[in-house]
Amino acid sequence: MKVLLLTQGGTAASDQCARLTAALKHLPSMNSLLVLGEAGAAEPLRSLSGVERLLHAEIPEPILVTRWARSLAQWIGAQEFSHILMASDSFGKDLLPHLAALLDRAMVSEVVAIESSNRVIRASHAGAVWQTVESQQRPLLMTLRTSAFAPEVSGTPLQVERVTLSQHSCGSEVLSQQALPLSRPRLHSAEIVIGVGRGVASAQMPLIEALADQLGAAIGGSRGAVDLRLVDNAVQIGQSGAIIAPRLYIAVGISGADQHLAGIKDAGIVVAIDTDEQTPLMQWADYALQGDISQCLPDLIALLKK
Repeated sequence: MKVLLLTQGGTAASDQCARLTAALKHLPSMNSLLVLGEAGAAEPLRSLSGVERLLHAEIPEPILVTRWARSLAQWIGAQEFSHILMASDSFGKDLLPHLAALLDRAMVSEVVAIESSNRVIRASHAGAVWQTVESQQRPLLMTLRTSAFAPEVSGTPLQVERVTLSQHSCGSEVLSQQALPLSRPRLHSAEIVIGVGRGVASAQMPLIEALADQLGAAIGGSRGAVDLRLVDNAVQIGQSGAIIAPRLYIAVGISGADQHLAGIKDAGIVVAIDTDEQTPLMQWADYALQGDISQCLPDLIALLKK
């Protein structure tokens, strides 16, 4: 078997790809990783465990999938891969359906376990149901929930092989791109995450930030917090946002809708802080702290400082 892992170059690619390779224990195969991005995008991935070939297609960023999918599908078709895997992030959810259509193959999304070359388990119904899917098609295209897999240790450094792709005209173009300032750990790879909910007032956000500073934590939020502009939609946690698996998740003022719970099912320890002890998340969490946020958080921060 020949397995192709696809990723976009960037800061978060190393941890993400390490988790992708960890999913391949039931796929004894020749594993290739193709990195899409600008010059040097593949360099941080040269020592990735579980990869035999490291490929790089130099593509100007931001990558517009509709310009490159046709050429990429033609290259994949000529290589006779048995499986094509991508992370279930915004890039994977954009590119892999294009490739599936161009290759005339179905795809399996939100895979949380690979049992054999033909049998996988995927999350469905906001993570409340796990489905077992069997398929004999080749190539088998899948997006994986990387939060379900622990990253592997580094391997032997590889040489980067070049792949040439050509772009095709399309009716879309990128007018501008603005990177969000990042002063905290990334949401997907953070060991500790603080979630902000609708129950948090804008005046209480400095307390959230102070708590995050003490813990070295990332800050995310529920859909309600995004709607109130307490946090940016890029750090929304839940079924339609980020699926995370931190060691510790502290939910502040989050009631716990099913959509949000789907994003934190893989978290280690969940702590909920709210005034209402009857909310779903307060009932579901490992630890629940009932009280006013303006009183609880200063006390918690003071204890951490000690």
